[in-house]
Amino acid sequence: WYFGSSRTSIYDGSAFAENGVVLVSLNYRLGSFGWLAHPILSQESPNKVSGNYGILDAIAALEWVKRNIHAFGGDANNVTVFGESAGAASVFALLATQKAEGLFDKVIMQSTWINEGNVANLKSSNGFGESAELTGIKAIQSRLGEVDSKNLLTEMRNLSAEDVLALRVRPKLVFDGWLFEEDPLKLFHSGKQISVPMLTGYNDGEGQYLTRPERVPQTLEEQKKRRILQVGDANADLLDVYIAKNSEDLYEKEIDFLGERDFIWASRETALASARAGQIDTFMYVFKRNRYQSEARASHAMELSYVFNNLPVDASKEDKELSSLMNNYWVQFAKTGSPGGNRLPKWPHFDIGTQRHKVLDLTESEGKLDRMERLDILDAYIRDRYNPNQ
Repeated sequence: WYFGSSRTSIYDGSAFAENGVVLVSLNYRLGSFGWLAHPILSQESPNKVSGNYGILDAIAALEWVKRNIHAFGGDANNVTVFGESAGAASVFALLATQKAEGLFDKVIMQSTWINEGNVANLKSSNGFGESAELTGIKAIQSRLGEVDSKNLLTEMRNLSAEDVLALRVRPKLVFDGWLFEEDPLKLFHSGKQISVPMLTGYNDGEGQYLTRPERVPQTLEEQKKRRILQVGDANADLLDVYIAKNSEDLYEKEIDFLGERDFIWASRETALASARAGQIDTFMYVFKRNRYQSEARASHAMELSYVFNNLPVDASKEDKELSSLMNNYWVQFAKTGSPGGNRLPKWPHFDIGTQRHKVLDLTESEGKLDRMERLDILDAYIRDRYNPNQ
């Protein structure tokens, strides 16, 4: 069961099928079709909510799997949901809603794309951004201008598909009191999400995906100004760890900040939440292989071809061995709830104290407390500013 995008060459599931897995992928609504909230849509809803349509699609698909997967040789009582980036955010959302409970048995979350910018309250600000309904109001006004309220819903429904897709609505999980009875971020912090065996992790250079060398600040002062613009100037500790001490480190600090804010913080938070919930079968990885530049860090999405075991034919023997191993780890976890064992190398359980993890590289190893100081400071900053009930 996989959440991903349309890059079918990367997401070819043949290796999973050959490894004894029935793999299901799905399409779900994107952009404004998936996430537009608006007061008039909430008003007509029997649940008085709007937005989150992409997650409702995922729940409907999981219900279909429960009813029908036996016809394809699958086991409705052993369903693992997994995804990368926005796909992992979908898994995060499923763990945060009781409406998905019982529809899956394990989760794998790769580079979870959850940060302060892609969660919202339906009707109020949350400390980081405006309400989802206000975003929807602005988006509709940008396309339709001022329309008589009596005719607004009709005018909205008369928009073409192209017009709807052109609306400026980013994917955001909307805390609405119905699909999400509690705020998702707060729910995870308290360890009250759905508790199932979890494999989660990230790439050590996630932020390279978002960092173009020509856009990197050229001076320490320029980087400081950019960081203050992004996070404010109230948290001196946060600024200290995400501003370079010398000009040679400007690029690396941009990678650290963007990757840890957008993907790595949430990946660790999900593992911590699982441990807080008492889920012993919690496992974490850090992927470090960059086969294009062996001395560079692994950027966002670089693990995908390894997980799906579909590297190009000219990949090195060592890379193909790592790819086969990772696919076996994922399959073993899906079958048993533990990625190690059955002649595979041992994988340490994650716990709050040591935060042990598997390092996935050409040479395998284990680590602990990866970048803990920075992530703890980032975590404190998010918790201090984030208020789902204001």
